[in-house]
Amino acid sequence: MRGSWALSRFFSAICLAVGWVLLGGPPLHAASDEKEVLFAQAYQDALVAFHRKDWRAAQEAIDKARRIDPDEPRGLVLTARILLKKKEYELAQADLREALRRRPQFGPALRASGDLAFAQRRFADAFRLYNEALLREPGDKDILLKMLYCQVMLGDLGAAERLLAQLSPFDETNPAYYFGEAAIFHVRGKRQETDLLQTARVMYGNDVFADYLGDYEFLFADHR
Repeated sequence: MRGSWALSRFFSAICLAVGWVLLGGPPLHAASDEKEVLFAQAYQDALVAFHRKDWRAAQEAIDKARRIDPDEPRGLVLTARILLKKKEYELAQADLREALRRRPQFGPALRASGDLAFAQRRFADAFRLYNEALLREPGDKDILLKMLYCQVMLGDLGAAERLLAQLSPFDETNPAYYFGEAAIFHVRGKRQETDLLQTARVMYGNDVFADYLGDYEFLFADHR
């Protein structure tokens, strides 16, 4: 009898769970859950367009996401990243400030703020912001690389080498080590820079290489 009673309770629980799924969840949470799903879908569409470098489609999708949930800071951050790509720096700064007002010390907003300072060649500010972002995303290789770049441009090669020591030449998915060491060699006038960049191209493929090359070339471009 006890086994039959337990089995009956088990099937009742399953039926209740299935009923909640079919009805869209418990009534008190249904609207909130639907809002989250709709926001996530629009945000994902924006992110895909962003990585395709289709800024117009990305902007349209993130505008839709922000209409669904105006209070979600991720919408502000992605909007700022799109504006940054379009070099609309003042508008990007305003969105990032608002994102940090809504969620202080929000890692993605700190990181994007670092990208903004980096794009404006404010390397000391960029380093500080990246360092704050790294506290929330420990070990992030792309943040470490940007911090290394900042130290190279600030003339502190010792600090750059200490950051390089946190990257690995054996990482099969991220070329940060090779670009970081190439930047240090560039400043020192060493010929190994070209070899390192060629190694990165061969190891990681042309698409990944091109993604990282933009920031690298930006560092040493003539901005007079």
